[in-house]
Amino acid sequence: MRLTPLFDEPLHLVTGPAETRDLAGLAGERWIGGCERCRTSLVRRCAAAGFAPEIAFTTDDYVAVQALVAAGLGVTILPDLALRAHRSAGVRTVPLPDGARHVSAALYGAPPDPPGPAALLEALRAV
Repeated sequence: MRLTPLFDEPLHLVTGPAETRDLAGLAGERWIGGCERCRTSLVRRCAAAGFAPEIAFTTDDYVAVQALVAAGLGVTILPDLALRAHRSAGVRTVPLPDGARHVSAALYGAPPDPPGPAALLEALRAV
């Protein structure tokens, strides 16, 4: 298995409309996290800011996450593509400084890649 880097995606702090604090300023808030594997970035970033997040809700559905934030039930961190695909009216986003996730394609087998996967990688890089 080989990982082929595609791009670095910015991460955003997602809060209700009245909250404009930084990550450390939200230490006492309830947090919305993904599954155990998916929330590792959130937990790691909160730990670097000096606290362990209180995970009040768990879902990997980015639309549901934003609905929970808009309803005032918690705050979270989301990747840029999730916010481009759907943005709830009741949320505010703040880019995290030095916040990015690395997006890669996983390929099986040794190079050179057959034409199909190679063409797919080129299309993904172009987008």
